[in-house]
Amino acid sequence: MLKKFHQPYYTYAHYLNQIKELTRCEFKLRDQSTLLGFLWTLLNPLLMFLVLYLLFIKWMGNHVHLFQLYLIVGVVQWGYMTNATSCGMRSVIQKSSLVKNFIFPHEVIVLSSVLTITLIHLLELLVMMGFLLFWGANMSLKWLWLPVVVFIETMMVTGVALFLSRWAVEYKDTDRIWSIVIQAAFFVTPVFYPETILSPGRRQIIMLNPMALLIKQTREFMVYDRAPSLLVLGFLFALSAGILLTGYYYFKRGEPHFAEKFP
Repeated sequence: MLKKFHQPYYTYAHYLNQIKELTRCEFKLRDQSTLLGFLWTLLNPLLMFLVLYLLFIKWMGNHVHLFQLYLIVGVVQWGYMTNATSCGMRSVIQKSSLVKNFIFPHEVIVLSSVLTITLIHLLELLVMMGFLLFWGANMSLKWLWLPVVVFIETMMVTGVALFLSRWAVEYKDTDRIWSIVIQAAFFVTPVFYPETILSPGRRQIIMLNPMALLIKQTREFMVYDRAPSLLVLGFLFALSAGILLTGYYYFKRGEPHFAEKFP
């Protein structure tokens, strides 16, 4: 059970312990500690992959080498962003009783929610790597770039989740609006199509999307056995760190008034 800590005596150890305990509880509530629970979670990206593959293989197969590998990497990476930001957005509202009754840094609620999705994502990546090898991908030392990409994306989604969680407390329609934004963003991100089929002008606009860059760099070393661009990864790291810090600052500015928003 969480204890009521007064802010001046709140230590780094308390902070980490609360994140660990909240993450452990949420992970168990999602039944991820069981094989059946994880398989149900895995069903969503697999179904999305299957639908997109069957719909676009005849068209995109002519434009994309190793389309099935190309597609599954995009689906898994996109799914992580969607789930982490959406769950992080709802986390403070879902744990409103903690916010109202205990004094502690409320960002640990968002962090634990994102961390839970990250743990699930790591399991999904293991399954994805199995599919890649089965379909003939060349496993090499370049795959060691994967933890770097996961770290960058985790920073990005955590920052966005911090923004959204405050908005969700203050504006009740945030969940619906974000769902619409996510649906629209999916079609302007090269998840199931290559950016090369677009005109040069539209391609430049599409590639301003950090998720498009992140997915592309992941495909470079996992699908095509090419080293990722250090320049692009450096840019994504700086951008994600900026999003995280800005999201944290924005969240903390609104935190003192969270309890007032709940009946």
